Amino acid sequence: MKKATFGFLMVLAAIILHSCNSTTPASIAAMSRKPVEEYSTLTDDEIIAIVKQAYTTMYPLVMMELNKRVCTNVATPDDNGYAPVNQMGHRCEYPDASSGKENADLDMFYSSAFLDISHSPMVLTVPDEMGRYYMFTMVDAWGRVFATASQSGAGSYAITAPGWQGELPKGIKQIKAPSDMVWIAGRTQVNDETDGEIVKLLMRRYALIPLSKWGQPYQAPVCAVDNEVNMQPATVQAANMSVMSFLNLGNRLMQRYAHSGIDTNVLARMSMVNIGAGLHFDTAVYSTAVNKALVKLPEMMKQEVLIACSNRQQHPNKWEDGEILPVWVNCQCANVQGDAFALTVKEDVTGSRLDGNSRYLLHFTRSQVPLAKAFWSLTMYKPASRLVQNAIGRYAIGNRDRLLYNADGSLDIYIQKEHPGNNKASNWLPAPAGAFSLTMRMYGIQQDKKEISRTIPPLQKV
Repeated sequence: MKKATFGFLMVLAAIILHSCNSTTPASIAAMSRKPVEEYSTLTDDEIIAIVKQAYTTMYPLVMMELNKRVCTNVATPDDNGYAPVNQMGHRCEYPDASSGKENADLDMFYSSAFLDISHSPMVLTVPDEMGRYYMFTMVDAWGRVFATASQSGAGSYAITAPGWQGELPKGIKQIKAPSDMVWIAGRTQVNDETDGEIVKLLMRRYALIPLSKWGQPYQAPVCAVDNEVNMQPATVQAANMSVMSFLNLGNRLMQRYAHSGIDTNVLARMSMVNIGAGLHFDTAVYSTAVNKALVKLPEMMKQEVLIACSNRQQHPNKWEDGEILPVWVNCQCANVQGDAFALTVKEDVTGSRLDGNSRYLLHFTRSQVPLAKAFWSLTMYKPASRLVQNAIGRYAIGNRDRLLYNADGSLDIYIQKEHPGNNKASNWLPAPAGAFSLTMRMYGIQQDKKEISRTIPPLQKV
């Protein structure tokens, strides 16, 4: 159950991306052309439309809160990535084909921390990684990414609440948060299973220290576990909550976490049905028809999630854009996921489904080879996004491997189930007997992401 909740944090980006960009219902759009003061009464359809928009608007806020409750309700940091407030947990599992894990990431170990910076800034310290890439994405209470710290050297970052004023010690970089609740989603480069043991030791040196304790001996406290907290995954909790309970939780959260990105007209319409900071939403005052419609909202949101997670743009080269990080980018903020990117492909250049009974060539010209300051990798997945068992135990290939480049600087990757011969073995990514897909992950990219999407070569059947 813990893994399911942590995993949900990794994909909530897609939910928020879709909910924030979804089309405004026609009745809401029509109302937006009229001043609020004209509304003395609302029709059932108007009420339903307003509540639907409010539910979608509040979804990231409420889901962040539910996840925070679950992920911080432990006494000390554990191996699932859970940790008390203002402490950091890590998940350091290096997968193989026997793990059965979906979309297994062979490149990174994960970190997670929920911060309460209402009383004091928290300082995140990262030791010198000696060239190893790391990335910490900062997310506010509304699921909006507001900063990313990514590099390979040592760093100290003070995360401060809105309106904080004070002096920071020399060498500490200030990161201003839009809310006093912050989720830090971290990733640290790992090269293989053996290297993973080194990374575990490095991650133990990551520290979160209150600014008020900076420069002093500090031991994070052991916290009490609240047995009353619902420890089911946030998705399950949301599905089981009545719309009234869900929105009233959102009303309470809005008192603490203002959202400058919501249109004032939307807030005004929401207030007409008692949805907003400090208000109380009561379905009992509405008709049976309205209540029947509102009962369907949790299932509607579930479908929105499925659509958002599967909605990827396919380019002419058949590669599709994919989310690589737990980042809520393209929602209400700029593309602050930083210098990481991912693409997935399921078809060859002709549009035929990739199948291990055929052989494929991925040919990069010298100018097409990804310019990644950190690294790039290409991972093989069979259906259900599982790693592919193979004789040489190679699940991914990339520029951290001993690839052989052609004399002109171009690069050939051989994708097939049969051994390609000793002269090509270093550039071989084994495929399964049937259908498969490939995901390319790039870290520290030096190119425009749209340009990468357009210029990465297609797979050619040979």
